[in-house]
Amino acid sequence: MAVNLATALAQAGKKTLLVDMDFQAVHDMARMLNLTPRHCIVQILPELEKDASPYLIKKFALTHQCGLDFIPAILHAKQAGHITSETIKPFFKRATQAYDFIIIDGGKAFSETIVSVFDHSNLIFLVATPDILAVYQLKWTLEMLQSLHFPLKMIKVILNRAESRGGVAWQEVRSALNCEIFALIPSDGKTVGMALNRGVPCVIDNPKAKVSEAFVKMAAELMQRQDIYVQPAVEVLEVKRREVLPGTDDYWTKVGVAPDVPSGAAVAAVKEEDEVVALKKRIHEKLVARLHVEELTAEVLGDPAKAAELRRSAEKIVSNLLLEEKGAMIASHEERARLVREIIDDALGLGPLEDLLKDPEITDIMVNRRDEIYIEKNGRLILTNKKFLSDQHMRTIIDRIIAPLGRRVDESIPMVDARLPDGSRFNAIIPPLALNGPALTIRKFGVERLSLDELLNKYHTLDEAMRDFLNACVIGRRNIVISGGTGAGKTTLLNMISQFIPDNERIITIEDAAELRLKKSHLVASGKPNRPMSRARGK
Repeated sequence: MAVNLATALAQAGKKTLLVDMDFQAVHDMARMLNLTPRHCIVQILPELEKDASPYLIKKFALTHQCGLDFIPAILHAKQAGHITSETIKPFFKRATQAYDFIIIDGGKAFSETIVSVFDHSNLIFLVATPDILAVYQLKWTLEMLQSLHFPLKMIKVILNRAESRGGVAWQEVRSALNCEIFALIPSDGKTVGMALNRGVPCVIDNPKAKVSEAFVKMAAELMQRQDIYVQPAVEVLEVKRREVLPGTDDYWTKVGVAPDVPSGAAVAAVKEEDEVVALKKRIHEKLVARLHVEELTAEVLGDPAKAAELRRSAEKIVSNLLLEEKGAMIASHEERARLVREIIDDALGLGPLEDLLKDPEITDIMVNRRDEIYIEKNGRLILTNKKFLSDQHMRTIIDRIIAPLGRRVDESIPMVDARLPDGSRFNAIIPPLALNGPALTIRKFGVERLSLDELLNKYHTLDEAMRDFLNACVIGRRNIVISGGTGAGKTTLLNMISQFIPDNERIITIEDAAELRLKKSHLVASGKPNRPMSRARGK
């Protein structure tokens, strides 16, 4: 397919480069063209840094009699390790400057390198035969590409041996796939077989055959139709305006957090009214409209199976919307995946709080307003560059958190204090009590508790004499008051002291927010219930 399509394009006068990147069948494409390559892409990579000429690749490629240039990725299996997603990028950037068309045979196996090649392509052909097994495999491949956030517009199907007896009709294939069938290649085993044995593309060996005419027609469409291509890939979304405090370490900006902000510093330490935020807002609005998010109940979002299916559907929609809104595909699939995840988190999850809640090192999340989110990590207070899209978006996330708990917040009850299922403490306040828009705080409930041995031998926060004294106080039934500021370690110390309580004693705990984890069998724990505030009624 790749050989004959590239040949047809070259015969039409187009500068065409044919690249063999099928590592499982090295040299088969060279034999189809009756060529013996002495150079490969691996050998060109070091030269790309020395020679800036766009025609460097042509010096190493073999030119076929039809006019196309051919080069394999590797000549020997041992060279496969030198072709990676990073090393292959400079090659295709240079090739794009010298050729009208670059046809790549990617083989039949997904790899990080092939996905990187897709990132720098503007059209992907999936080749299949009209049988049930092939259609199922094609459907799986299509799902895989969409899970990597490639827009559906750039994926087309070529149905090979389309008129085979006993094959599935192309109309049925089309109905089974949500994808355009770009070309139907007729079955002509005799013509193709003879051409392969001679080492000559069938469009040259027998140009009047129906299969040859199908390739020529497909090449003509590639030259004439511009609507089938996505625009050239965009490497990154550039920030239009960004102000960072002097001395900001660039590393913290890259990973999504800025360093500690000095007391009294302007709230606008990080301004990000940029292309990314505007893009996310537009796509978020369209996604909410298409999925009717307002109509989704807490039961649907709370059901893992239904939520996963809804998220998969949303990913496909967002991938296509990214292309529509940006006008070009974002080259890095990591960047695409990040944007898709953030947009879906905004629409279906907890928005910018999702990643923060998953980070086990973050102990506190403090949202002063929609564009000012602080975290406490490893004892340090850090201003992040995450933000909500709007005050209304923040209100939606608050409602999404407290709805399953049976709580609500509105103008009549503008403050809510609740305990999340994992034990974390959640507090939110909205106007009119909050003057600068909604605000919230999440005090995360640590999964692991420090043991007495860790406090004694690892962190050295107390010595053996202190341990023995506290043990004696518990055994002697003395009253013990533990006090301190937020995050000082009160709960950690109390958990440690509880280990001294004999197992035959009954323990009753009374907490405003349940944070204690006492490893005792005879225990009654009590705390503030998660229920709405009641209103007194009377005459």
